[in-house]
Amino acid sequence: IGGTTTDIVVMSDSGMIVDRRALRTGALSVVSDIQRSICQELNYNAITHTDAITAACTKMFGRVDVSSSVEPYLSKFQDEILHHVDQIKKNCGIRESFFVVGGGANFLRDRLDSQGFIPEQPELSLARGLIKMSLGF
Repeated sequence: IGGTTTDIVVMSDSGMIVDRRALRTGALSVVSDIQRSICQELNYNAITHTDAITAACTKMFGRVDVSSSVEPYLSKFQDEILHHVDQIKKNCGIRESFFVVGGGANFLRDRLDSQGFIPEQPELSLARGLIKMSLGF
């Protein structure tokens, strides 16, 4: 899950790509929507990008519960991505677990069942994987 897009790739055990999808939705659009919503709710002119990300993950802005500003946008984002994941898994006959990586992966953390896995620091997962591939691991 990137800033402006989400890529879903299904690979076989041999490493071949079985299916893939590129969605035109990413974490930045959700963060922007949440920023605007919190500003409206609290009558602020602006909040930082970092504060909006924190609010998206914790549903809090400082000590203020901003669930009502966060949930509609976060739920829509989660629903869209998980819908596509479910479609691909169904089309490919996959029941196994899946990984969610990238800067927006943590936005799905509270919606994943036991089949979904988010590694520590998911925003660095792709870079780590490429390094390992280049070193022959």
